[in-house]
Amino acid sequence: MVRIMRLSHFFFWVMVFALEEDSPDGAGDGFFFEPAVLWVGGLVLGIIITVAAFALIRLWRGTPAKNASPRRRPRRRTMRKDQIMAANIQGIGKRGSQEDSFGVTDISDIAKGVFAVVADGMGGMSNGAEISNITTSHMLHEFKSSPPLADPPAFLLSAVSNVQNAVRSFITSQRGNELSGSTVVAIIVKNNALYFLSVGDSRIYLLRGDSLIQLNREHTCAAKLDEQAARGEISLTEAKNDPQRNALTSYIGIDGRLQSDCNPKPIHIKKGDRVLLMSDGVFDTLEEEELTRTAMTGNVFEAGAAIEFAINAKNKPNQDNYTAILLAF
Repeated sequence: MVRIMRLSHFFFWVMVFALEEDSPDGAGDGFFFEPAVLWVGGLVLGIIITVAAFALIRLWRGTPAKNASPRRRPRRRTMRKDQIMAANIQGIGKRGSQEDSFGVTDISDIAKGVFAVVADGMGGMSNGAEISNITTSHMLHEFKSSPPLADPPAFLLSAVSNVQNAVRSFITSQRGNELSGSTVVAIIVKNNALYFLSVGDSRIYLLRGDSLIQLNREHTCAAKLDEQAARGEISLTEAKNDPQRNALTSYIGIDGRLQSDCNPKPIHIKKGDRVLLMSDGVFDTLEEEELTRTAMTGNVFEAGAAIEFAINAKNKPNQDNYTAILLAF
């Protein structure tokens, strides 16, 4: 108020001098208006100009009025299109053909969420490429054709069971190829909740900050050998060097009971997290420190390129097919 009065006084004198002229009777300088009128007019004009000036300053600075209530940001419970980005890499390595397969659904479908899958056809066996393609195509089709999921874990378990039946039917139609198969890892992310499923030894990693966390358990002989070593039945060296250590105990197409790993409770995804699905051609080549560093390089596309560059830079003579899907939140 003091500032307004001072500015009003200033504008009053400006008005006075602006209106000053010779008096009507010619007797020296005077004012055309009476002083009282000038004072009131100057005061009113000064107040108007000052208030307008303060309003323009507030508008320019974006300063809210003192009594204005703060604007509340809407709480977003669903995932926006700009909250997730996906990239993928795939290479044949030093193999004669590509037996990995992968797929990602539309990341902008908020109602259904995102579904991603990687399958690794078992090398050295017949029809590995065909079985990995059957696995990914069936699971993608089931997700796309289903209504919005009320129970993602139940869907994943049902989908992998249906895939197992389809692959077994395919295998039995191929005489002499009973040992064909594929691994699979798949995730569903909806409303920032992640559900996963895995069969075999492909991996799913959560990258949070500087940490690399493997989410799924692998179905290999390694777990059994490590248990035997812990009980003292075999030595740690024997467990580590056993030639069957990496043999699969479960895979898509197995003639027998299918084992799968699925989380019944969701994993909450935070802003800045990244999720990596990959075949063994990636994690058998890169150490965890290398995976962490490359997967967190720049944006998701730059990170995918960094992972692929690191794999090829190793120049392994027996480099397996490699496939990875990287999701950034």
